[in-house]
Amino acid sequence: MTRSGTAASVGTVEALDTTFLASATAPAQVRTLVELRLASWGLGRLRDDMALIASELVTNSLKWGTSGRSG
Repeated sequence: MTRSGTAASVGTVEALDTTFLASATAPAQVRTLVELRLASWGLGRLRDDMALIASELVTNSLKWGTSGRSG
């Protein structure tokens, strides 16, 4: 898994800025990262919904952002 990232404190919540390579494994990597981060913030109850949203956003960006199509 190749990624780069930094964490920064925003108020009382630590933000995460991470970049993943455009690959078929990116959605699963993002899903795992979201699940782990929510657990560390004590927000495990949001895990399933937020992981699904994040992986869908990444999947869509891979599908439409790297297809060479416009509009």
